[in-house]
Amino acid sequence: MSAALPPLASRWAEAVLGHAPRSEARSDCGRCDRCAPDGPGVFFNPVTRCCTYTPELANFLVGGKLREGGEGADGLRRRIARGPRSPLGLGRDAAWERAYAEAKAAGQFGRELSLRCPHHLDDGGCGVWAWRDAVCATWFCRHEDGAVGQARWRALREWLIAVQDTVAELVAETVATRRVFEGQEEAFYLECVEEAEGLEWEDLRHRGGSLLRTRIDALQAAWAATPEPLPERATWSNITTGALSDGRVRVFGYSRYDPVDIDAALFDGDREPNGPELRRLLQFRVFEAL
Repeated sequence: MSAALPPLASRWAEAVLGHAPRSEARSDCGRCDRCAPDGPGVFFNPVTRCCTYTPELANFLVGGKLREGGEGADGLRRRIARGPRSPLGLGRDAAWERAYAEAKAAGQFGRELSLRCPHHLDDGGCGVWAWRDAVCATWFCRHEDGAVGQARWRALREWLIAVQDTVAELVAETVATRRVFEGQEEAFYLECVEEAEGLEWEDLRHRGGSLLRTRIDALQAAWAATPEPLPERATWSNITTGALSDGRVRVFGYSRYDPVDIDAALFDGDREPNGPELRRLLQFRVFEAL
């Protein structure tokens, strides 16, 4: 299983958690199976996959990709030229925010072609993969531990957003003492990544203040959580279902992207789930304890 986070984020996460988080094995961007319908469920447009989101890229992430060069660098330069841009990085305009909110509300995430990420490559890859932001680095369509895994990654996302903001502010202040931004955007961003790579975790922890401390606590709690004992009794949660051609039932609990397929006998109550089945059904919010 590969590392989940970009190199700098992985280094900072290891300083907090004691290990670098590993990717979700069931969420493979290189071989996306969410574009090939195999029964009831929500599937992505094969052209966009889940990449109908434009990330806000902190200055040091922009600089890292510019320095790396290669495929995706030209698309990043077009985005710099188009804006919005600032010494803190690349943002999004109000028109995009409205279009994204409307598409998401209509169930078109991963489906609306007009929202295809500007860094999404024709072969399905990511043009800024090693320098992607907190949202893209921590979003998975499927989780080994269902809602439990989702909660871990959400805590990591909120922590990493705070870290990225802290780093962007810190390095922008430093670079601004020797270089103007307007007209020298690429050079400014390139110096930002050099500064970011020289930062130690303690520098960031002190600069991040109370918000970062709160998110550190939440992150550590989420990743240290241990499985709860199985309850004596459990029942169905608020679920939706669909029938599969082989007679099994597809059940949606915590996520419309990550269902659980179970046999009809279990669904109809003709048999009770065994221990591993019950744990999985609880993790995926298909069952809930009584």
